[in-house]
Amino acid sequence: TTYQYNQVFQSASGTAWSTVSTSGLTASQLNFMVYGAGVFVVVGNGGMIQSSADGSSWTTRPSGTTADLVKVYFVNNTFFAIGKNRTLLTSADGLSWEAMVFGAGDPADFFMSLTYGNGVYVLSARKDYGSQAIIYRSATATNNSWTVTTNSLAPATYINRIQFLNNRFFVFTAGNDMYQSTDGISWT
Repeated sequence: TTYQYNQVFQSASGTAWSTVSTSGLTASQLNFMVYGAGVFVVVGNGGMIQSSADGSSWTTRPSGTTADLVKVYFVNNTFFAIGKNRTLLTSADGLSWEAMVFGAGDPADFFMSLTYGNGVYVLSARKDYGSQAIIYRSATATNNSWTVTTNSLAPATYINRIQFLNNRFFVFTAGNDMYQSTDGISWT
């Protein structure tokens, strides 16, 4: 069997899908795509970031990192790319990227998910794919503005996604547990 990697599909209905002809799309593993500020942005392993105005013609953008990037978000008119080794990159246009500087947390932390609500940005993290739920929080999402909490959730929790819905943050774990918080600090 021959496999084709990194194909992009589109659908107007969500039921019938067609392949998008892509020019310049990398052969590296891609992990997540977002649209904002008039541009599509895709991230992948090895620090790969590519952008496209039409979803068909792609350009590689310098990320300044070789860390695997697992997700990209467009929040409050800013792109955020997150990944391994406490990697958080930001961009206003999806073309030029800067690394966030952290004064807290462990350089080996693996960022899993990012959300924004009630005036704060919240990141979920693990210890290099493992357990220990870690919550990063910042009101401004700027350099050295992040605080870290490691004891908010039960010990040995495998944190996955964090999401802001209906005035509350929710943390979803690899088990059957879900936590909620209104401020991103205290969790039940």
